Amino acid sequence: MLAQISCLLSLVIFLVVGGLLILPLFCRWWWKLLYLLITAAAACKIQILYLLGGRESYFTPHLAPEILIPANWVWLVIFFYAILLLLLSLLLGLLRLTLCRKTDKQHWRRLGNRLRVGLLVITAATVSVGMYNSLQLPEVNKITIELPQLPAETVPLRIALLADLHADDIADAAFTQGVVDITNAQNPDAIVIAGDFVDGTVEQFGAHLEPLRGLNAPLGVYAVGGNHDVYSGLCEWESFLSARGIRFLNNAGTPLTDSLYLAGVRDEAERRFSRSITRQPDYRAALRNAPPDSATILLAHQPATFVHPDNTADLQLSGHTHGGMMPGLRSLIALANKGFVAGLYRRSERQLYVSRGTRLWSGWLFRLCNSPEITLITVKGGAHSN
Repeated sequence: MLAQISCLLSLVIFLVVGGLLILPLFCRWWWKLLYLLITAAAACKIQILYLLGGRESYFTPHLAPEILIPANWVWLVIFFYAILLLLLSLLLGLLRLTLCRKTDKQHWRRLGNRLRVGLLVITAATVSVGMYNSLQLPEVNKITIELPQLPAETVPLRIALLADLHADDIADAAFTQGVVDITNAQNPDAIVIAGDFVDGTVEQFGAHLEPLRGLNAPLGVYAVGGNHDVYSGLCEWESFLSARGIRFLNNAGTPLTDSLYLAGVRDEAERRFSRSITRQPDYRAALRNAPPDSATILLAHQPATFVHPDNTADLQLSGHTHGGMMPGLRSLIALANKGFVAGLYRRSERQLYVSRGTRLWSGWLFRLCNSPEITLITVKGGAHSN
């Protein structure tokens, strides 16, 4: 189904750009033909890379970064340009019908061509900025969360939250090592990873996540899987990462301190990909062993699980949304995630923090007004402020 949708999207992009930009140009027909062929290749980036990448994954082909990064840049430019070009053409059409009926057609055509070419330049520059932002090492976002369920005199606990590492052909071992170094430099008491470690198999990208064995926190390193880990073979990745000191909380929990209990649930994607009842999220099982007088923190990859009726955790830590990635798209991502996209949310005495992601999925290397993060959360006792 996704393959058919992507093919339809490629066709729409080609028709919009070809019909609204290339055909109106003042140039020889062979130049127009060349431009149309280039547009077709750019619009069909997903399909072309799938064929070149060994047909292992439709949206994350296994290719060199020198191919993937330029290809993603070209596709993002033509994708956004097609949307903006359609809007510009509609605006120009309305202006011509209402305000400029007597304007010479050739003059109007030249003006339209200049505006369309100018829009292409602006789009390319914006995509360059957004892609540059997406490829940077994450910044440290320090926040304090007060849990009313903890006594006010509780010693504050520092928890480093990572999410959405998405190791692949672009995010290599050097990137992971950079994340490890930044995280360890914060001297956290505990480290938690909220899923989506990788886009590929252990054989392909095990070396890229090898530096995670260097994560260091006195209370341990804990994790849950994400939907991309499910697509990539979660069981194999759990074995690989567990051998490197990362403890997976699969519908289970453990005391972090005498007054704070950490739990985790399997990702919702496992419900669709497994018939085994043990490989589905179970909130009651995850929180079952929490002492009655302990505050509870739940690791769950997808923030929409915050509103599950069986989820009674005092604080949930999630990723998955990449912070919405950009204005406009953020609203659509919010609709798909019960309104939770990035930052801290409160519902009565319960709270949710959604990370913007330590990295980004390489199928959409674009962040605008939205930087990657490692979150250093200081958990304190006492009533939260409004």
